[in-house]
Amino acid sequence: MGSVQADGKKKLFEAAGEAGLFDLVTGGIPQTEIELSATLGLYHQLGLVDWARIRMFGCDGQPGPSAATVIPSDAVIGAEYPLATADPAQVAIWGGMPADLLVLSRDRSAVTLIESKIGSGFTYGGDAKTGQIGRQLDFLRSTKPRTKEV
Repeated sequence: MGSVQADGKKKLFEAAGEAGLFDLVTGGIPQTEIELSATLGLYHQLGLVDWARIRMFGCDGQPGPSAATVIPSDAVIGAEYPLATADPAQVAIWGGMPADLLVLSRDRSAVTLIESKIGSGFTYGGDAKTGQIGRQLDFLRSTKPRTKEV
């Protein structure tokens, strides 16, 4: 990891600690992308995230709406969600990468994928259609979610 990248990553985690983002079980400050995803997911579940204050950006880098437009306050979040599949050929579509955060609306009408890139690049490149995010979205579009209550 380059020094600029390492410095940015270090500053990000320091800022998380300064903002009071810590593991509610251990009291530790997240030091990895997985720890940060899990902590953010738990904070959401506890109603401690104001998504309206978080600005999204398009693939072109232009500012977009707030995250509240795609993340309902009552949504369920799975951290490092593995996108289970019964068909191994489907794994080739999305690369077998767990989604950092997978947001599912309570009525299951909407899914939001959050992919964090802290200290690493996109596995299959940053292209919006053929890169990692595009592959994950293609996989999600191709799935047939169960509607039966379990």
